[in-house]
Parts: sequence; C-alpha cells; structure tokens
Amino acid sequence: MRDTALLGFAAAFALSLVSTLVVRTLARRLGLVAQPRADRWHRRPTALLGGIAIAVGFSVPVLALGSLHEVGPVVALALLVTGLGLADDLRRLNPAAKLVFQAIAAAGALFVGYRLGWTGSLTIDSLLTLLWLVGLANAFNLLDNMDGLAAGVAGIGASAYLVLALMHGTAADVLMLAAYTGATCGFLVFNFQPASIFMGDAGSFFLGFTLALLAVRSGADLGAAGTSAIVIPLAILSVPIFDTTFVTFVRSLAGRRISVGGRDHSSHRLVALGLPERRAVLVLYGFAGLAGAAGLSAYYLDLSHANILVGLFLAGLTLFGLHLAQVRVYEGDTAPPEHRGTVAVVLKAVNSRTRLLDVLLDICVVTLAYYTAYRIRFDDVKFVEFFPLFLRSLPIVVATTITSLWWTGAYRGIWRYFGAQDAIVLLKGTALAAICSVTAISYFFRFEGYSRAVFAICGALTFALLSAGRASFRFVHELAGNSRGARRRVVIYGAGDAGLAVLRETRADRIAVQVVGFVDDDPATQARSVQGVRVIGGLDALLELLRHREVEGVLVSSAGIGADRLDVLRPACRESGVFLLRFRWGFQNLLAGERQPAPVVVGFDDQDQPEDEVTVAPGW
Repeated sequence: MRDTALLGFAAAFALSLVSTLVVRTLARRLGLVAQPRADRWHRRPTALLGGIAIAVGFSVPVLALGSLHEVGPVVALALLVTGLGLADDLRRLNPAAKLVFQAIAAAGALFVGYRLGWTGSLTIDSLLTLLWLVGLANAFNLLDNMDGLAAGVAGIGASAYLVLALMHGTAADVLMLAAYTGATCGFLVFNFQPASIFMGDAGSFFLGFTLALLAVRSGADLGAAGTSAIVIPLAILSVPIFDTTFVTFVRSLAGRRISVGGRDHSSHRLVALGLPERRAVLVLYGFAGLAGAAGLSAYYLDLSHANILVGLFLAGLTLFGLHLAQVRVYEGDTAPPEHRGTVAVVLKAVNSRTRLLDVLLDICVVTLAYYTAYRIRFDDVKFVEFFPLFLRSLPIVVATTITSLWWTGAYRGIWRYFGAQDAIVLLKGTALAAICSVTAISYFFRFEGYSRAVFAICGALTFALLSAGRASFRFVHELAGNSRGARRRVVIYGAGDAGLAVLRETRADRIAVQVVGFVDDDPATQARSVQGVRVIGGLDALLELLRHREVEGVLVSSAGIGADRLDVLRPACRESGVFLLRFRWGFQNLLAGERQPAPVVVGFDDQDQPEDEVTVAPGW
C-alpha cells in the first residue's frame, strides 16, 4: 500500500509539473490569460487553463497503475466535470447550465454506485450525495480566490483521507488519493504566490468534485457508520464549506448577490486585517490541517473523545468567522435597506442589540466544558453510567452559567479590548455559575450521584475557553497590526507606560511605522522586552543605530525625557536624516476661549519645531 502511494504521488507530481509548464506556455501563446479586474485579486495578466494540467497529472497515473473497473468511473466523472469547467473558462456559461451539468455528473456517480451512507435511507442519501458533490465543486470554485489557496487546501484534505486509506482502505483508494495529492502539489509549484498560472473553473471543479467523490468512495470502504460517517467528511473539508457558508451569509447580510464575485472571502478579509497574502493563505492551510486532524480523530478515537476535539475545532472556526465578520470589505459596509432581505435585517438587528451570537457561542462553550469535565472525571465505563446525570443537569448548568455571566457584566465588554479587568469579570461569572449550578442541582435532584469535582473542572474549563476566545480578538488585532505592509522602521525612546501607549498607537495603524525596538535609560529595562518588542539599550545604543542608519525615525514617548538628552538626539537625527517625534498626552478644554493657549492633545509633535508652533498630527 505504501509503495502504491509513493509511486502514485511521485508519478502524478512529476506529470502535473510538466503538464503545468506546457499548458502555461500554450495559454500565453494563445492569449488565454486572466486580465486584472477590480473584483479579482491578481494584479498582472496570468495564464489560464491550469486545471487541465491537474486533471492530466491525476488521470494518467491512475489509469496506468490502477485497475480500470475500479478507477475508471472516478476518472471519467472527474474528466466530465473538468470539461464543463474548461467550457466555462473558454466561453462563459450560464450559472444554471453549469448546475445542470454538475447535477448530471453527480447523478452519474449515483448510477455507478457511489452514495453517502449518512441516514440509511437510499432516497435521502441519494439526495445528500447530489448536494455533496455539486456543493463541493462550487465550494472549491469559490475558494479559488487567491494564489495557491484552493490547490493547497485540496491537497491537505486529500492527505487526511490518504492517511485513512493507508490504514483501512483499498489499493484503488490509496492510488487515487495519492495521485490527487501529487497532482495538486505539482501544480502548486507554479500556482503559489506569486502565481504564474491559474487553474480556472476547470481546475476548481475538478478539485472539488473529485475530492468529494473520493470522500464518498473511501468513506464507504472505511466502514465508518453513524455519526462518524457524517463527522469525518464534514470535518476534513470544513474549510471550503466554511468559506462558502460565510461568504453566502455576509453577502446576504450586506444585500449583495451571492453569484457575483467579490473580494470578501476569508482570504481577502485576512489580508484586509493586515496579513500579507502568503501568510493569509498559510493561515487557511493551518485551519485545513486542523480540520484534517479533527476528521482523523473522529475515526481513530471513540466518538465520546473525538467529540471534544471536533467541538474545540468548530468553536475555533466559529471564532475565526466572528473575527472575519468584523473586517470591513464593502464600501460603507452596508447596503441600502431596500436591497436587504428581511431575514438579513432581523439577524443584523438581533446581533447588534442583544449580543445573541455571543450568547449562542458561550452556550456551546459551556456545553463542551461540562461534557469534557465528565470525560476527565470518569473513565469510559463510569462515563456511560453517569451520562444520564449529565443530560439531566446540562440545561441547569447552561442556564445558570449564562445568567451568571450576564449578571456579572461579561456581555458588556468589547472583545477587541479584552484585558485583565475583563478576565476578572469572567472569573467572577464562572465562579458564581459553579456555585449556582451546585445549589440548583441540590434543590432539584438533591445532588444524588453528582460529583463536586466535575463542577470545579467545568468552571475552570469554562473560564479558560471563554477567556481564550475573547482574548483572541485582541491578539489577532495586534498581530495583524504588526504584519501590515512595508513601513518605516522606528524606535520608541522610553519603555514605560507612555512607551506602551505609543506602541499601541502604532499597532492600531494610526501611523505607518514599524517599531523595531525600545530605547530606555533605565538599566533594569535593558535586554528585556515590552509586549514582544526588545529594549535595545540606552541613549548610546540609539546614537549607534542612527550612525549606522538602521532606523528611519525616533518616537519620544514621554515628556520626562530631559532636554539635555533631546539636545544630543536632535543633531544626530538631522545628520542621519531621521525624523524625531514626541508623543504627547493631555486634555482639551472644550470651553476654553479662542484666546486661550492651544491645549495639548494626543498626537506626535515634530521635535524641531518650537512648542507654540507644533501641529498635532495623530493621523501622521
């Protein structure tokens, strides 16, 4: 099996690599290139038809190395969908026509015996199979919105299925999944940012439909049944499913047509958040890897333990969606009321006024924490015995926890500014919830058979998960601030509270600089770091940086830095061509008369100007 996998991967990788080079050359000669457009991401003409190379890289090794009656139907259906995509690349097809042909290909899969086994009903499973195959084909079509994204995610998903097939699948499953992975990796060499060729609809339809078909086939061969049969494919392919669902939801919320392309996908929002394009793609690769691990856990672990890992992954994916939903990608971020659906308006109103999404997410977190507490406290045999008690008390625990969090003010904070005081509020809420839960269960059920340790574990887990979720918003915001494009390198003079305030100003994107270090005259702070930024040294170290022109600016963070030091710093900055600004704090008296001296407000002052001529420029 391993030899088959290695041979299939190597052959597909090499053939895909060569085919991509040939197709790229032909596409350029024939003028089949994608021109830059306002609603597309690329900035230069790029060769099309890369999907042909992927399909060739997959099909030829599979047909050459596999048994025709086993692999032939999959290859035929994959090439049929690739042909549909190629026709759309060369001559734009009506969306309805594409759906019809995709449904025909999905019906062909049913005809040759490929069917999901999720419900046990042939009729329902057949309908679900049609939706699965057509839905994944279009999901990968939507996911193909940034260099290397669709091919990479497809390869990661196929790798997860390949691991399953190597342990429990057939030789045909191993060969096709290995060839699929090799073909995507070979194409990815030329498609990763900056891409020199695009796959087009031919490639995205092939990737989505073929992987969905292999998931149906290998799932049947693995013998997964019941909940696992549903969880495994949904988990492994959750990234394209999530992106499609997310885009559909936010476009509906904004009153925009779902079928019209745009720069509002998960990858685009990550870039708008501040991540470089490559890092945005790698973040989604990371989620795809976690999704594959969650799917594997659903197969290799018993369901009661796999539920915890899958639940954590889904909670993380939900938080990821909440992060992305806050990124502004539309002009004005709203559509006129007459262009918004009633459901969208209601959802938006509910979300903004009652924090319904916060509460719903917390309900899921509390349920997961309470379930995990039982799994930690009891072994498998005891867990089965105590499971009825868990189900009976779950509504009480959820209700008391949400009420306690509301009572202590946990829903008043803004997650982006989560700090120590917010953590204390959460700690009070979860502690009160544990006490109230024990009291309520004692009143209703006399606490017979319940373990106090479960509630202690549940409280600790709830606090940890809620804190991590809320803190992630601040973490992502600051991380994205550090990742924004090319900026002028500066140091902050003063590593105290004022220096931290300046650092926050720069990370909030109020000024276009990148802080590379602190300078402070206090020896106790030197060789340490402030929020990940190193304290380089004192004034002498700063003068050395200026002499070597290693920075482009100096931000003086505090008025406490003496005039004698500034007198040394000014000529050194002038000689090096480095700007010198001071950050100033103060209150503006809005009742002051026009003849009153100009009050000091938050901003940066040019150190070369006299104080009474300073122009405060917080948006410098």
